[in-house]
Amino acid sequence: MRAGGVRGYLATFAAPNPIMIPLNFIESLTRAFSLLVRLFGNVMSGVFVVGIVASLAGLLVPIPLMALDLLTGAVQAYIFAVLAMVFIAGAVEDDSPNPTRAAGTSGGTPRQTSEKRTSP
Repeated sequence: MRAGGVRGYLATFAAPNPIMIPLNFIESLTRAFSLLVRLFGNVMSGVFVVGIVASLAGLLVPIPLMALDLLTGAVQAYIFAVLAMVFIAGAVEDDSPNPTRAAGTSGGTPRQTSEKRTSP
């Protein structure tokens, strides 16, 4: 999106042909929706487990489950943030080639050529 701007980004929906525009648009919406459903499902499952245990076993037994639910929520928030960063980075990714890679260097050690040396 940085290189092509908004117009270039919208043009990517027409790749590989204009018939794919609705499908590519739905794909971009379902990414965000899948993150939302994943986070909601994991948070609600913890609430349901604590509620069921509280109704069956009393009020003091679900306290360790509540702590576990807080830990699960923290992990899910971390996963949500990482996946959101990946999706956003993919949306704004610059498609221009890296100049060091285009020149044939991969950032590692330079290639050594094997030449026969002749002694004087």
